[in-house]
Amino acid sequence: MIAPRESEVTFIVPGNPVSQNRAWTIITWKPRPDSGQEPHASLKLTREGAEFKIAVAAAAAQYRPNEWDRENEYIVEVIYFYDSRRPDVDGPGKLLLDALADFEIELQRNRPMRFTGLFPNDRRVWRFTQQRELDQVNPRAEITVKLRRPWKPVQKELL
Repeated sequence: MIAPRESEVTFIVPGNPVSQNRAWTIITWKPRPDSGQEPHASLKLTREGAEFKIAVAAAAAQYRPNEWDRENEYIVEVIYFYDSRRPDVDGPGKLLLDALADFEIELQRNRPMRFTGLFPNDRRVWRFTQQRELDQVNPRAEITVKLRRPWKPVQKELL
């Protein structure tokens, strides 16, 4: 008999969740004068955004079951506990989903860090719910990721 795989994982990321407004900054690329290119704006992840993304990814890796199905579809439920009433409920959503997927980040030049997420890409998330609560003493994000489809073992042909 094949043992069933885990169908959900729950973990906590301590600290105030980082909103989109604090996670990204606008930068302007100024090309060399002789390149013939026009300046353009882009978004860059802030240090605070990068630290939150890494904290989520590290917690997900720590609690990911050994036989976790990375080829499924997923349901993600998050409760944000903030230390004030000010933040929006949807602020950290995109950054959190990106942190649960595979990604590479470079905090130090030429020293990339690679993270294997609970799923390869956040396009596999079919439902994403976010809830905001107040906890002035213990701000955190409580994250649950569930498999959308039940896992079924595949029996290989006998030779």
